Amino acid sequence: MKGITATLGFTSLNTPVKVQEFDFKNGRWEEGNQYTDELKKEYARIISVLRAAKALEN
Repeated sequence: MKGITATLGFTSLNTPVKVQEFDFKNGRWEEGNQYTDELKKEYARIISVLRAAKALEN
């Protein structure tokens, strides 16, 4: 997820993904899990924006 969010320029999603991945890689599961709600919320926001953009095309 880190790579694709960076490639697509979704920095608002990429930044917490990078931090979460770092925490997980270093065995800090509780610290990494604190980003899950933020990631879900931002992911949903991005999907909503993409769907709205697609609707404008039609």
